Amino acid sequence: MRLTAVAAALATLLPTVAAAGEPITARDYDVEVPVTLLLGNHRIVGMAGAYTSIAEGSGSMDFNPASFGIRHPHSIDKWDWDWHLDWMILGLGGNDDLENNGANQVNTGQLGIFRFGFNVQIKEHGFGLGLTLHQYTIPNPDGADKVQVQTGEVVLGYGFSMLDSQLTLGASLVGLSLSTGVKAEGQAVVPAVQYQGATITLGAVGRPTHQPWRVGASITAPVRFFQKDSDDEKATGLILPEGARRPLRFSTGFSWYIPFGDTEYNIDWQANRREPYKPADRRYLLLSTDVVVDAPSSDRATGLEGFTAQQLDLAGGHVTVSWRLGVESEVFHDRLKLRSGMFVEPSRFESGETRLHGTHGLEVRLFPVWYWQLRFATTVDYSRDYLNLLLGIGFWH
Repeated sequence: MRLTAVAAALATLLPTVAAAGEPITARDYDVEVPVTLLLGNHRIVGMAGAYTSIAEGSGSMDFNPASFGIRHPHSIDKWDWDWHLDWMILGLGGNDDLENNGANQVNTGQLGIFRFGFNVQIKEHGFGLGLTLHQYTIPNPDGADKVQVQTGEVVLGYGFSMLDSQLTLGASLVGLSLSTGVKAEGQAVVPAVQYQGATITLGAVGRPTHQPWRVGASITAPVRFFQKDSDDEKATGLILPEGARRPLRFSTGFSWYIPFGDTEYNIDWQANRREPYKPADRRYLLLSTDVVVDAPSSDRATGLEGFTAQQLDLAGGHVTVSWRLGVESEVFHDRLKLRSGMFVEPSRFESGETRLHGTHGLEVRLFPVWYWQLRFATTVDYSRDYLNLLLGIGFWH
């Protein structure tokens, strides 16, 4: 990530962020990229991230790559496609504690997360591409210039269903970058230092035909970001880290489907072609639970806020576990879906504490465009010193 000009600005905004940490005096440390925030599309966030076993739709491609090969129940053609566009607005609660390290002095009033992606499915095969962009702007106290911070994630993946759609496997290549730049009024962003890295994610979902349950799992290899096109040791008076890290992650989940009408959870795609899935009553209740484990990343790492304050607020030195529970129901046939959930967010910091999140969301069918049905969705995620709102559009399923 380009970590320079933002550091100078944040250092003035964070006078008490990392008082408990030792001062940074050399480059012998890393920055751990935040991993405890729940980021995803409206359905994933609405169900509190309990989505590893569900894994449907293009919006879940960076959550479980088995989703590339899982078709929605309505899909009956030899090929099909899906897309999503989501906008998550963070900082609605004011100065939120985004890293869950006990500090909330960062002004996140202009922080937004954009997610876009699509996938194409041809018979039992699925391919997809997704992009996630985190961007926010921080006023520079030294003048009119502003500091623009971006983190990006690009996902390219493949999935394959076998055993009459009862088992789906998937893999994705994930490229990541973290960058900052200075933006003067009416001018383009001037880049500073950039860190880049890449990893791979593997996923699987078991969904026995005509059974009301699914089980899933995914694993993401750890990432080490390296400084690109520069070997500078300092920038704007700050000591740069050797690199940035994201830990190994393993997740597993189970879901249970209760129909109120004549719907089914797991349908063989080939059988669906012979007898198209058109239930007279789509109402249902879906319960899902996940366990997400993040391994240690480094014994000498700090967060983004610790970097800007040049204090080693130790992070990523131990295993953390997140428990998640979600529920979804289509309460009005072919018109409205409601979601709710809760999850435990552990802290990756020695100075932080575990906090409990609540999530709620809805999805409504809008109007047809050609022969596609559009939908609108919104979701809220709230906790101690944290509040965000997510808006999204895409296909209604």
